Amino acid sequence: MKRVIFATIIVLIVAGIVGAVSAQVTCPTTSPDTVTNLVAGQFITIGTVSVWNAGENINVVYKITAPGWYLTETHLDVRCTAAEIPQTLKTKTGGPNPIPGHFAYRESFAVTDHQTEWCTQIPKPDCGCKYLTYVAAHAAVVHLTETCSDVASGTAVTTITQRRSGDAAAFTSVNLPAVDAWEPGPAYPNDGPIDSGWEANSLWDQQIFGKGIDTTVADWIWESYQVQDPVVGTVLTMTTPLFNGYPVSGDLYITCDNGYEAFVNGQSVGSANVFGDWKFSNLKQAFVDTNGWQSVQHYDLTPNLVSGQNVLTIDAANEYLNPDDLPNNMIGTLSNNPGACIFQAPVCYENIDQMETAWGAGSRFNTKGNWGMYFTFPTCVD
Repeated sequence: MKRVIFATIIVLIVAGIVGAVSAQVTCPTTSPDTVTNLVAGQFITIGTVSVWNAGENINVVYKITAPGWYLTETHLDVRCTAAEIPQTLKTKTGGPNPIPGHFAYRESFAVTDHQTEWCTQIPKPDCGCKYLTYVAAHAAVVHLTETCSDVASGTAVTTITQRRSGDAAAFTSVNLPAVDAWEPGPAYPNDGPIDSGWEANSLWDQQIFGKGIDTTVADWIWESYQVQDPVVGTVLTMTTPLFNGYPVSGDLYITCDNGYEAFVNGQSVGSANVFGDWKFSNLKQAFVDTNGWQSVQHYDLTPNLVSGQNVLTIDAANEYLNPDDLPNNMIGTLSNNPGACIFQAPVCYENIDQMETAWGAGSRFNTKGNWGMYFTFPTCVD
């Protein structure tokens, strides 16, 4: 992503009135009067700094060309002599050192802006007819790497953080790892040593196949190997970290027997087979639909992802199963009323693997310590 930043020139108006003049310029595309390398960490050339004379003004463009590098700050100062550029006093250990935070022109950007170009137009310093003008062009830059992974039930660290039995009035706080809900593998349920027909042609495989993700990664999970409340049902809250970084994209494929609501970073992204105040209900048919849970749903998580830690939370319900809840005609057992969820979240994100200071290449302010540099370009203002 490239963004042209227009400089705002503050001028003092007669009688003490302060006004602002916006110099809305398009970054020049002609050959610059001067171009030098933009160097990060002293030795890595990541782009260029270019300068154009433009009448009474100067156009300056920072442009990053090295893959994965982005601007987070720019600091620019243009003076008649190198000594006028803001810097510390010379000390016994070296110096003077430039002070980018005191430079006249500066801008900052979020890492997620992926800023690779910065363009500004500034007034020429009033140096008289002087052959050289001195430019200190500083930047803070980062290098990003992208990672894509499948966060899936059965392989990701999923924690049961709270549970409520269908005959209880409130949740109980717990801190237990989710486990395989039935026999390991995508087949579910399993009534014995031989898996059901879903083992070879499971609902998960059928509906996820062709989505570009590995259908063998996810397993059915729950709070225990078999349900603890097969008659009155259960509500669980399951929490799974997605990633810690700068988001690029994310998707969620999910189904739960019998229903769920999914959240990313506390924001609801979708639900299925649950209605009304189901979390605190008796989990009967009016609140938890026992039909249709076999349909795997897909949600785009990208709008809900944030920079930093991202967390998937699933509130899941297993139904009440007893003949008094029509049209049920059976009493819930471990085998006929299992509870389980299966999900897979392909996510892509970026992380900073390098942070550096960058300078427009030229002469160093000093030979020790800080390696800050300045360069010159020819201009003449009468």
